[in-house]
Amino acid sequence: MAAIDQTKRPIVGVLFWVALAACLSLIHSCSSDSGANVHTAGTSFFPLAIGNKWILVSDLSAGMPKSTADTVLVDNRVIRGSKTFYHVRSSLVFLRSETWVRRDDQGNLLWCATPGDVEQLFLKFDGPVGHSWRTGMANCDDSLSTRDDYAVVNTPYGRFDGVLEIGDNGRCADAGWEIRLARGVGPVSVVQVTIAGARQWLLSGAQVHDDASAHGGSRPERIVDER
Repeated sequence: MAAIDQTKRPIVGVLFWVALAACLSLIHSCSSDSGANVHTAGTSFFPLAIGNKWILVSDLSAGMPKSTADTVLVDNRVIRGSKTFYHVRSSLVFLRSETWVRRDDQGNLLWCATPGDVEQLFLKFDGPVGHSWRTGMANCDDSLSTRDDYAVVNTPYGRFDGVLEIGDNGRCADAGWEIRLARGVGPVSVVQVTIAGARQWLLSGAQVHDDASAHGGSRPERIVDER
């Protein structure tokens, strides 16, 4: 057997470690698919721009005969002075069919009946786990709290880490809801509780971009992903 040239041993060693590092990197990228192939828009937990939509599919946890889908849609924008309001609609309980929202200086979501009316805090993104606030909405929506700030949610659209979970404080015995939001994506899960039990919707598709005017920027960032 031919002897290995001793002068080439260091080179062979370096090549071995380079190849090993490349293999480990490939394995890691394949096994860690958090948010794989999911485009993000900005850093908000609820990106705002006309045309944004999130398609959520029921997981049939309430025994429904077939899968159903619902779309959360941003379909209008009104600018009043320095404030930009967006009209969001959906049949999912957390929106009460439709409402006007805007972001405050801290990036939290405010709501009002119509632009120019009294605004109240809707979704607070910067509170610690356990923090509660009043929304001014009726019944079970009047008090919300941060339940988790680093949840993991698996959906048909991908896996999301670092998810923010917000829900009602159980003021009604047989009614309530929670929403889970991924940064730069928006709602990835919505759970509605009724007398029939809990029913969950999971994100199955999205078209999302973030209008920079919603947070004081000079031009919009547009990132669109349709499936």
